[in-house]
Amino acid sequence: MDEIGALTIQLYECPTNSSNIEDWEWKETFKYDTTPSMLSYNDDYHSGHVDYPDGKPGWWYKAYVCIWGGKDGDGDTRYFWTSAKQAT
Repeated sequence: MDEIGALTIQLYECPTNSSNIEDWEWKETFKYDTTPSMLSYNDDYHSGHVDYPDGKPGWWYKAYVCIWGGKDGDGDTRYFWTSAKQAT
């Protein structure tokens, strides 16, 4: 692949680890064109992260991620929810 990684990461916050998605509030969207470390080029594997310094200790956070893998301008996307993590 000549591109692999995340195109967007939408961060959500909740005071509890609720299983109801409607309880989660959108906080921020990270995009590959403004956060270059979200994509890797000419690699078969990519691992990275984004930082959110405004997290509240004790609150829960999870993300809705759009991942991309492509070669020569053609590729595919997949969407998934991360597991929730509690801020410390």
